[in-house]
Amino acid sequence: MVEKTKSTKPKNSLPAKKEKPEQEIEYTAFGSDEKVKLTIRIIRDYIAVPTKAGHMPSLRDCLHFALMCRARALNPFEGDAYLVGYDGKDGPQFSLITAHQAFLKRAELNPDYDGMESGVIVMDNTGKLHEVPGDVVLKDCTLFGGWAKVYFKNKTHPVYKRLDINKYTTGRAMWSKNEALMIAKCARAAALREAFPTKLGGLYLREEMNMIDRGEPAGLPQPSAELPFELGAEPESETKEITETEKLVGKLKNDNKESEIAPESLSLELEAESQTEEK
Repeated sequence: MVEKTKSTKPKNSLPAKKEKPEQEIEYTAFGSDEKVKLTIRIIRDYIAVPTKAGHMPSLRDCLHFALMCRARALNPFEGDAYLVGYDGKDGPQFSLITAHQAFLKRAELNPDYDGMESGVIVMDNTGKLHEVPGDVVLKDCTLFGGWAKVYFKNKTHPVYKRLDINKYTTGRAMWSKNEALMIAKCARAAALREAFPTKLGGLYLREEMNMIDRGEPAGLPQPSAELPFELGAEPESETKEITETEKLVGKLKNDNKESEIAPESLSLELEAESQTEEK
């Protein structure tokens, strides 16, 4: 006679919890038909650069990055943008850093764009300033700044920017090796940003965020950094993106209250971060 084996399954076992799909932000990249999909996990694992102390971006940082990428149609997988962290006085801070190629792509695809010129501003041994094309500085000259002009087919005057190097240089990394190249790149970015405020407003190069390497809040370059103290167009307000960030954060909080989600899911990450902030 064959004995029946008893089931080892607990009588009060609960059904496995289903993980809720992670929130996705999808959009089309600028100048391409390619769809870009961003999630908090993708941003943290593949895009974000941690601080020197090893801190990673919060949920809010990642959402703001994703919404800014969507608003400006940036493709981080092609190197258009990065989420770079630094250790500030008030804790870890994260900023969206735009690649130089993203500026150039937007200019090239504009039908009215008619090229640009750029270079460095040098002072000779007599104290006279000269605008030199390119980034070559002769031995008897002192590097003073950078300049750039953006031309349009439908305008008689170019967008013209001149920058003071003392407001940008950090004396570290590439700034210590090739200041002329770096200030010329900053001048090009400043001119393109003013020339195309709708496409480039609020976007900055790593070279422009000179306060990051100093461990201080990354303030944007002030108007006094330009020569001869010309006030350029201010970056477009980010109020729309920030408001949308708040809405998404609120939605995720509500979803977290209404359903049970696995510990590694996005909503519980938000709850944990909120509890940390309250403490």
